[in-house]
Amino acid sequence: MTIRTSLLGGAALGALLALAIAPAADAKTKHPHHVVVVVAGAGVKSDVDELKAEVQSLEAWKDQETAARAQTTEQVAQLQGALSDANARADRAEQQVQAQIQTIPGEVDAEVDKTRVKTDALYIKGIKFTLGGFAALETVTRDHNMTSDIATNFSAIPYPNIPAAHTSETRFSARQSRVSGLAQADISPDIHIEGYGEFDFLGGAQTANSNQTNSFNPRVRNLYGTIDWKNGDGTWHALAGQNWSLLTMNSTGIMPRSEAPPPVIDAQYVVGFAFTRQPQIRIAYDWNKEFWAAVSLENPQSTFAGGSNVFEPGISVINTSLPGNGTGGSLFYNDTSFSLNDVPDVIGKVALDETPDGHKLHVEGFGIARNFYERVNVGGTSTTTGAPANRSTEGWGVGGSVEFQALPKMLDLQLSGMYGDGIGRYLTSGLPDVAFSPDGNMHPITEFGVLGGLTWHATPQLDIYALGGEELEDAMPFSLTPAGGTTVNGGLGNQAFTNNSLCMLETTTVPTPGSGSSITGVPGCNGQTHFLTEGTVGFWHKPYAGSFGHFQWGLQYQYIERHGFGSTDPVSGAAVAAPHTSEQILMSSFRFYPFQ
Repeated sequence: MTIRTSLLGGAALGALLALAIAPAADAKTKHPHHVVVVVAGAGVKSDVDELKAEVQSLEAWKDQETAARAQTTEQVAQLQGALSDANARADRAEQQVQAQIQTIPGEVDAEVDKTRVKTDALYIKGIKFTLGGFAALETVTRDHNMTSDIATNFSAIPYPNIPAAHTSETRFSARQSRVSGLAQADISPDIHIEGYGEFDFLGGAQTANSNQTNSFNPRVRNLYGTIDWKNGDGTWHALAGQNWSLLTMNSTGIMPRSEAPPPVIDAQYVVGFAFTRQPQIRIAYDWNKEFWAAVSLENPQSTFAGGSNVFEPGISVINTSLPGNGTGGSLFYNDTSFSLNDVPDVIGKVALDETPDGHKLHVEGFGIARNFYERVNVGGTSTTTGAPANRSTEGWGVGGSVEFQALPKMLDLQLSGMYGDGIGRYLTSGLPDVAFSPDGNMHPITEFGVLGGLTWHATPQLDIYALGGEELEDAMPFSLTPAGGTTVNGGLGNQAFTNNSLCMLETTTVPTPGSGSSITGVPGCNGQTHFLTEGTVGFWHKPYAGSFGHFQWGLQYQYIERHGFGSTDPVSGAAVAAPHTSEQILMSSFRFYPFQ
């Protein structure tokens, strides 16, 4: 309370005392100070009213002061709450900062890892070396014995006339194990070079056997060098060495190691698959990795129709295993046949990669030009006139493939095909390229092959596949009756060539048609193949994949049918049904990939 308030309070108290004393004084002295008292009373009253008003003003001020203090207290409380909230936010921010600070080393390490030399590769003088391959233990069981390892010779599935066809076989093999190495380097930002080698153990030298040491020799699968250099919006790619043929289906582009062989255990793949692995020189160009074009010159080799090499007397041909020159010479195994070759096989290919609505699509088409070369010698006893001469004929083929992700990362579909004359060795069954007419001329055989299938990625660890294919060769029969001579029948699928009915009968003694006598052996089955079909299902499962590589195992079932050509009975002239046989195969594989 202020001094002014105290004085006013004292004056008010004095006025009240004066009012209380006034009546007593008036009683003792009548009217001597009446007017004065009245006047004085009025003034005091006025002062009292003024003092009351002042007091009320003071009370109002006090109330305002109290309210102001209350408001100030509330504001202080609000400020304290805001301060507390700010402190809490500051604490949280500090915790977040500390957490971020703790993540910085990991982020730094991640960035460093992007440029750090990886431990799964070797670096020497700026060249990156990467190892690859797998160790495999595989089994094969066939219901008709073929005396074959993990690769099936489709065109040699035995007809029932062979005693071994009535027995089954089971074999264990580690020979498909593989070793590979990749060397990579950047000469400049626009030039990249690579060298790649891949080897397995499916070579079969004359010393290889399964008796005791099971020692089979290594075999070159792929061995090549490449160079890639950017040019504007595209890139040139060159390859020299042994690789999959350019006509082999790719999954992306036309780059090496993007080939897409069927995902099967059988080392000979599936009927209808077009491929070879052979030395070549290749050049390719891509436009923004979307459209590709390539051409290659590849090692030539010719295969011939077995049992069709029947010539007019006095004619011999050098190119049916080179009988005039002998078999393998320097650096070739002397029990292996090699054809006479003149010019390389020429293959051209285009490919397109698109992703419509997120579905990866790869489409490609190719063409091949071939040349078949021979030396025909016309002997003095021949009824055909003419001098010895070199002869050649042309072969050709076209084909293509489509690979489509029907369900991205879940279901892949594929379809491929090939058609042409003289393309037998480029399809997996290895049917002949060429048939001979009795005058010694070569004739490329028309062939068609197709393969379709799907792969379902059921889980990240499990792939299930199903494939089906067919290969078919047209008949190419030849008959020649020289003047004054006997008719000579040859070619492929000549119905007058052999009575193929004996292909379906296991026997060692058969009647000679029209003679009534008997001979030893199994005549009447030339074994020429007309067409093959196959259906295959299987799976691959990866129970482990980590920093120590990955392990996978799989099972596969194959059903294959082989059909020959019909024939004519040489005595009755009646048509004889075409021979046929089938093979059921169960394969298993257990593989460890230490570098992948």
